[in-house]
Amino acid sequence: LVEVLPDDRFLMKLEGERVIELFGVNNSGRIIEEGAGEADYGHALAEYYRSIVDERTCRRCIGNLERIDDRRWLSFESIDCPLSRDGTQVDYIVGVAVSVREGQL
Repeated sequence: LVEVLPDDRFLMKLEGERVIELFGVNNSGRIIEEGAGEADYGHALAEYYRSIVDERTCRRCIGNLERIDDRRWLSFESIDCPLSRDGTQVDYIVGVAVSVREGQL
């Protein structure tokens, strides 16, 4: 669960146990902002989240990244969806990610 902050940043509000296990790190409580994503997350995560907010639509992400704890590569797929309290402004983004075995989706 990601909170959309008013200053074009995003707060990683909560990561589930399985996501932490998959990616090898707990990012709960971390701020995600433009220009800081590639080194930490393997892609421009703030830009990706911004596109979900601006387009107010779900997005699918397929990729791979190096796990922090054991330095092995992990292929994954995620879907991330905007949530709104008032039906207009995006307040949160909820996502789910799964690991992808070679040849399987």
